[in-house]
Amino acid sequence: MDNPNINTHNAREIVQRLKDLTHLKRDTHLANALNVQPTTLSTWKTRNSIDYRLVIDFCEAEGFDLNYVLLGKETQQDASQLKEVAQIFMREVKGQLSQEIEKVEKYQVSLHEQLERLKTKEEIDKAKEKIKYVKK
Repeated sequence: MDNPNINTHNAREIVQRLKDLTHLKRDTHLANALNVQPTTLSTWKTRNSIDYRLVIDFCEAEGFDLNYVLLGKETQQDASQLKEVAQIFMREVKGQLSQEIEKVEKYQVSLHEQLERLKTKEEIDKAKEKIKYVKK
């Protein structure tokens, strides 16, 4: 028979998700954020047991989704928010890219005009040289 008091969630995964969400690389940094000793975090991982009240309070204070932190499950809302953010980002990138392409096209036109002027100047200079030669 299953014992309901046994922790079935992986403490290491929960700690890792917390580090990911807080953008912290080291357990010691997460321990500081949680206001616990680094050895406490190590014990959680070793014993696969977490102070859930502390984690829940921390997640609520930070606005983290408990389904994700505790279970590793992203909610539909999170997925749709992520998709929305990605769409906004893509629109922004496309807008910037369009502006850069427009700048490049203008630069190409400018270069082409400069080349045409150079070509004409060369022809004028050649014509002047011919005139000088003819005058002599």
